[in-house]
Amino acid sequence: MPRSLVMLPLAALLLIGCVEATEPPHPSLLPSPAPTAPSSSPSAAPTVATPSGTPPSLSVDPVLEGLTDPLDIAWRPDDPETLFVVEQVGRVRIVREDRLVERPFLDISGLVRAGGESGLLGLAFLPSGEAGRFFVYYTNDAGRQVVASYDIDPNDPDVAAPGTATVWLDMAD
Repeated sequence: MPRSLVMLPLAALLLIGCVEATEPPHPSLLPSPAPTAPSSSPSAAPTVATPSGTPPSLSVDPVLEGLTDPLDIAWRPDDPETLFVVEQVGRVRIVREDRLVERPFLDISGLVRAGGESGLLGLAFLPSGEAGRFFVYYTNDAGRQVVASYDIDPNDPDVAAPGTATVWLDMAD
């Protein structure tokens, strides 16, 4: 069995362990209740009302522009109103009050091989009592999966301190 397959669950546990299990989900990530037809029986399953069996119509409206291949969202436990969006190309961007902050929170695009199933793939912040550090999971330019931590700049919470990188896991294929 390749070493990367053995180490992958360890990396997942490390990232999962960085988030409190009792933390409520961010309000913007909660699903809206689905519309249901009135039911005459309390045991009947709710159904979506559609005219004569026609499938419901869905549409997607963009809410934010300016991101490149976004694939993950996280937030700091001490700042649930600020979203951190992971871009596959190797950047973490901040969204505050429905606006994209111009300066990236973290830019490790020079370390990341992006494309397909590779790139900057995950972000996790430590629980509230241990604010100041976060973890990222990415594919480096040599094609290896890496779990690393960074500190948040103590003078500016909207930017990571790039010189504080600590590699916790470096997996070869």
